[in-house]
Amino acid sequence: MTASDLLRISLRNLWRTRLRSSLTVLGVIIGIGALISMVSFGSGMEKNVTDAFSSSDLFSKITVTPMRIDMERPMDALADTSANQQPLDDTLLLQIRKMAGVKSAFGEIQQPAKVGLRDHETTVNYTGIDMGLRSEYDDLAAGTFFTSDTLPEAIITSGLLRRLHIRLVDEDDKDALKKDTSGKWTYVHANELIGDTLVLSTATLNPMNLMGAFLGVGEESPIAEQKTVLKIVGVRKLKQMAEPGLSGGDLLLPQGFALTIPALGFNSITDFLRKGNAGKDKFGSIQVLVERPAELSAVKKALEKKGLHVFALADELKEVRRAFIAVNAVLGVIGFIALLVAGLGIINTLLMSILERTREIGIMKAIGGSEGQIKRIFFGEAAVIGLAGALGGILLGWLVTLVAGAIINMKVKAMGEAPVDLFYFPWWLILGSIAFAVGISLLAGLYPAARAARIDPVEALRWS
Repeated sequence: MTASDLLRISLRNLWRTRLRSSLTVLGVIIGIGALISMVSFGSGMEKNVTDAFSSSDLFSKITVTPMRIDMERPMDALADTSANQQPLDDTLLLQIRKMAGVKSAFGEIQQPAKVGLRDHETTVNYTGIDMGLRSEYDDLAAGTFFTSDTLPEAIITSGLLRRLHIRLVDEDDKDALKKDTSGKWTYVHANELIGDTLVLSTATLNPMNLMGAFLGVGEESPIAEQKTVLKIVGVRKLKQMAEPGLSGGDLLLPQGFALTIPALGFNSITDFLRKGNAGKDKFGSIQVLVERPAELSAVKKALEKKGLHVFALADELKEVRRAFIAVNAVLGVIGFIALLVAGLGIINTLLMSILERTREIGIMKAIGGSEGQIKRIFFGEAAVIGLAGALGGILLGWLVTLVAGAIINMKVKAMGEAPVDLFYFPWWLILGSIAFAVGISLLAGLYPAARAARIDPVEALRWS
């Protein structure tokens, strides 16, 4: 019996009981559809995170920080107030740039502040970045990079705008320049923000008032508010789950100008908590970009040997991937249960087929049909059910994710966010689903095939 003969016989037998066979195939379709849609969701989330790491150079990026960062034990890291052996200044920056495997390194000035734009206010940590980072910001939605290191200019992101209750809309959006009925959100084009003014409010310390407060004399507060007017020169529209760039931050200023902004005597609260080196750091952090991702580990160890606190998000990706494996396993189990129920339907269909075709099976054995041939016929029918169910399930899963993605993105767009692909169909998921469905079907056909092969031809021929 050739493969074509086996396929023809299997299709003919299934067609004879097409209603029952169709319902059985439908059960497999639902099982595979549930499996593939759920696993594709987990795969899509993992792909979004991985792509965000790749597009933001996070696989090649190391951050030198004033204090130790430990994502597994964050409270222990906060309690560690030990300082770097070297202050984060221009001398250290020059040393890092000369290290083997380092492509570039830039210092960041970071300070907390309050920012106001178009009658909206929020708090933010502004970042002063090096002019050498111009190439990292060639994907601006509107405007340009800084024209000078000393001018009061700013680059803002869609993340900061959302916090200011401002949503960016596309140029071809007919409903642009509108306010929603609640008056909570303002809708603008990115180009309209270029040249607009941003008011930055920072806290400064008055030593005389501080001494008066300490001695109990004087009524003026030792903390004063300093306002700085900035001109918006660039707007960056970040994708979902994207990191702001090599120099992260929602509000970017030229580093030279950032140094002139009056502020408290420490870059961040970590400076205030630390011992020894407090107040000696010029930069809030130093961002290091290695030549190749493979060199990240070696550069990180070299920085640690210099007594520096370093942190690389690429190291945390391993933990993230392990978490996604667990998520995909849970989602896969749900789909497997549905497929297991479909397998019971296959067993029932084939057993009913045996009862209806007992006499036919007896005739086949009487004219010389072997037990192996009988088994192959039933295995062929089970395989056809599994294959048809797998192909239908893949189509169903794709349609489900298409509808779900459209509904989710409608909500996302209504919130002023960029559309996001939450579902991903890798090749291993497609091929694995087909193999899994056929495998489950063949396992379901084991008992019916064995039972059919054991039928006594004499008894079968007596079957009326």
